Amino acid sequence: KYTDALEYMKKALNIYCKVYGKTHIVTATSYNAIGCIYDDLANYKEAIDYKNKALLILEHIFRDAHPNKADIHDSIGRTYANMCEWEIALNHKINALKIREIVFGTEHTITATSYQNVGYIYSNLGKCQEALYYLKKALNVWLKIFGESHANIATTYDNIGCTYGQLGLHE
Repeated sequence: KYTDALEYMKKALNIYCKVYGKTHIVTATSYNAIGCIYDDLANYKEAIDYKNKALLILEHIFRDAHPNKADIHDSIGRTYANMCEWEIALNHKINALKIREIVFGTEHTITATSYQNVGYIYSNLGKCQEALYYLKKALNVWLKIFGESHANIATTYDNIGCTYGQLGLHE
């Protein structure tokens, strides 16, 4: 029922624009949410359009690093990754990572997720050494936070193993 979702979400967006204005955080959140529905429909052009509107609003509101800006960059990066536009995806994922390092520090779970995301994109670009660098950074953060027995640790070990496999360095 994505079409129903879009219908109601667009009605909400129109109301938010009237009530809060076109440059409010609630309006930006609404634009991004609509973009995510377009992602689910594999209508990536529309997804990018809505998510970019959200990003422009947040850049206007928050001049400095802000977690919402990181979230939108991450979301846009996900859409470009879905399109296999890896370089553009990487740019947005790195922007999200930089913001998260500033806001949360280098040893926070959300920053570790960004390390993982950047590693994934590098892996898809065939840049395995860069991928390993970020995947190992994610692993180190996860290990400090969760210890050995956590799903994020297993996923990161798997991603590191697959990346070594890409290099042909099976051990």
